[in-house]
Amino acid sequence: MAESVKTLAALRRHIALLEGVPASQPHARVETGYAPLDLALDGGLARGRVHEFFAATEEGGRGLGWP
Repeated sequence: MAESVKTLAALRRHIALLEGVPASQPHARVETGYAPLDLALDGGLARGRVHEFFAATEEGGRGLGWP
């Protein structure tokens, strides 16, 4: 397990270099443009992560201004 953690950390550093993201900013954020969501997410979506959103109802996404 410890070996895979080290490998994953090395891969993240390598990807950050390829993307031009300084290693000192591993938790950089990207604003969504929707202020309430950005505020709730502490400045936006975290870079280098997979994000998935689910609405409680079919119309739930419309409240965010998304179709």
